[in-house]
Amino acid sequence: MANRTSFGCRYSVGWQERVSGPLQNLIDRDSMTTFKDAMKRIEERLNARGSSRSSGNDFYCPVHETDGRSHSASLTVKRGDEPGQIIMRCARCPTDDVLDLLGLTYADLHYDDVPREKLGTPVYFDYPDRDGKPHLRVVRQRFTSGRPDTHQEHWTGSRWRKGLGEPQRERVLYRLPHVLKAVRKGRTIHLTEGESDADALNKWFKANKQKAFATTHPEGAGKWRDAYLASLAGAARVVVWADRDAPGYACAAQRFASLQNAAHAVEFRLPIPDEPKADVRDHLAAGHRPDDGEIVTLAELEALTHTANDEDDAAVTRALEKLRVNERARDLHRAEKADREFRAPASDLDLAAALARPREPLSYTIDRLHPTGSNSLIAAQYKVGKTTLMANLLKSYADGDKFLGEFTVEPGPGRIAFFNYELTDSMLYDEYLVPMGIENTGRVAVLNLRGANFDLRSPAAFDFAVSWLQERNCDALILDPFGAAARLNNENDNSEARNWLLGILDPLKAAASLNDLWMPAHTGRGQSEEGQEHARGASAVDDWADVRWTYTKASVTEDDRTVWRRYLSAHGRAVDVPERELAYDTDDHSLYVSQYRSRSQVRTEKGLPDLIRIVSENPGINASALKKALSVGNRDKGRLIALAVNAGAVRVEEGSNNSKLYYPVEAVDA
Repeated sequence: MANRTSFGCRYSVGWQERVSGPLQNLIDRDSMTTFKDAMKRIEERLNARGSSRSSGNDFYCPVHETDGRSHSASLTVKRGDEPGQIIMRCARCPTDDVLDLLGLTYADLHYDDVPREKLGTPVYFDYPDRDGKPHLRVVRQRFTSGRPDTHQEHWTGSRWRKGLGEPQRERVLYRLPHVLKAVRKGRTIHLTEGESDADALNKWFKANKQKAFATTHPEGAGKWRDAYLASLAGAARVVVWADRDAPGYACAAQRFASLQNAAHAVEFRLPIPDEPKADVRDHLAAGHRPDDGEIVTLAELEALTHTANDEDDAAVTRALEKLRVNERARDLHRAEKADREFRAPASDLDLAAALARPREPLSYTIDRLHPTGSNSLIAAQYKVGKTTLMANLLKSYADGDKFLGEFTVEPGPGRIAFFNYELTDSMLYDEYLVPMGIENTGRVAVLNLRGANFDLRSPAAFDFAVSWLQERNCDALILDPFGAAARLNNENDNSEARNWLLGILDPLKAAASLNDLWMPAHTGRGQSEEGQEHARGASAVDDWADVRWTYTKASVTEDDRTVWRRYLSAHGRAVDVPERELAYDTDDHSLYVSQYRSRSQVRTEKGLPDLIRIVSENPGINASALKKALSVGNRDKGRLIALAVNAGAVRVEEGSNNSKLYYPVEAVDA
């Protein structure tokens, strides 16, 4: 590790340990000065050495920045986080060198810490609930002595009250709505010790256009709760930052153990400035990037713990020991389980032998939508009619009809099974399957499981399902829906979802000799951004599927009334089917492809008359002004203009500075 003085030093009330003898006695008698007096003395010494204040707490370093050349002030002198503490830190020079040049000692970095009246307006760090409503907040304020005053408050519905509220009140992460959004997008989450550190990281991420987010929790170091894990499920990884002191190491170890036990991708990071109490803000202030943070192992963290002179050393050691035991137990359990389940796979000597062996060409059970042997996930929007879509699939598989009137079906010789976890048997038969008019009903086998305690993680249930499928000679399965079948304790837990998919569902398919599997999953009730729809909960569900069908709906206005239209697209391995519109026949409940147009195309076509009117009223209007005048959404404006030009509804000419000017078509003859 780097020398502790290489970036200057940050001193707490423990600085007296560095002085002794006559100097210590002098400090005991005469050092009770105010912060203002201490800063005045330091600034006078700086000015005497040719240094001056640049702005705020920043000064030009008297050691290397008073040579008459142009510099960016690199010496910080400010009130510290601890009572009676002044921080003096240069980004380049050791603090010892600065103090020696100024004729000062560490005693001069001390002032009277007796509390007086509070200064200024308190700083509030808000902890809203997942809907963005007031929930908790942390309040920080300083006394004139510099002693911090920190407490938590909770929202009662009408006012803020001190404390976190009743024990059962939900504890949430800092800026929770932003955390959940970042997790949904599969981004990295940075977990810091305090809100200021999180804010500093988020400011850096925004300025540098980095897709990551930082957060913390409201109860302080060492009080992490496993309840926070649910909000982090789905993050690409979690980076745990540790302040460079024993409480920081203990806090980080506690968080790391909790996250690792929940199978998160997690790592430790330390700020690069190797000085007492250095934190993320010091790391960024020294010009380092977040990814530059020093990654440490458990052994290195333990070594740091042994060198820390702090009463919490024992707590850190216990946390490290627990972490090592948990790691070892988890590794042994994983190895034993893997050994029990291992089966030597079939393999060839090399690629030449593999290519020489005859193999079946790629085929499709459903043309362009589902390669034979695949797992297809149907990400279905709330109340879009996924059961109707699955009923249409059952009929096409049993009777050999084209699926949705477009896609040829090549079913296997056996039956298609339908595991129905959602509907009552009478509702499934009377409202869906009977109206479909399936001719070859002997090709369909239905297992109704609503209300049944049928958890495939149970060996008895698993064996029953395998026997049931084999006895009926099934070679395809629709399992509807994922949420009810998987019965996850936490639907956002990637580890739990992945274990069920890879450890239960895939082995079920193999044991029952199934070729094809379709599994609907809800996308949630909210309207997702177009193209961003995904199965609700853990991202591992989307990652597992070979093919993902997106089945959604959108409202359109026809003849002054609002109607809903269904849309289907599919993407995955050897599958790329653009979105198309589906129509519904109320007589036989059949779905069929009605138009080859997407939701964006529908919106674009709807805006064409408005665009023609705007151009007619403003001949020669430029692209910027035209987009501003259009009433469609920003994402559709470019497509709408291109459609109008390609359709010959308007014409475009080159203007000055490569601008584009739009004119009505009638102006051509003029």
